[in-house]
Amino acid sequence: TDVPLKIGQRNNSDFTPGTGLQDLRIYGRELNEQEINVLARDSRISYLVQTSAGRSDQETQELFDWYLT
Repeated sequence: TDVPLKIGQRNNSDFTPGTGLQDLRIYGRELNEQEINVLARDSRISYLVQTSAGRSDQETQELFDWYLT
């Protein structure tokens, strides 16, 4: 393709205000379902660990369940 890769913008005039990018990974191959699930879980757990002050009861339980597995 001759179109450049843009992150956070659909085209030259259509920005996505109020959004942010936390984690971007580019792989040279297609990831399988297990690899995708591991990456998603690890990113979520990392977020929960960093937000201890404002963590909800549900988030605390999610972190606890992850710790026990």
